[in-house]
Amino acid sequence: MRSRMTLGETAKAAQALKDGIAANPAAAGRLKAQGQLLGVPGA
Repeated sequence: MRSRMTLGETAKAAQALKDGIAANPAAAGRLKAQGQLLGVPGA
């Protein structure tokens, strides 16, 4: 997510967040929190 946001690829960052949550549902809260800090849409 961080590299996508750095590159200005917000849609890909949001997809990375969704993929990460799908791959590891137990870490969903932490992933969403990190996404919010980075400004990922939908986090």
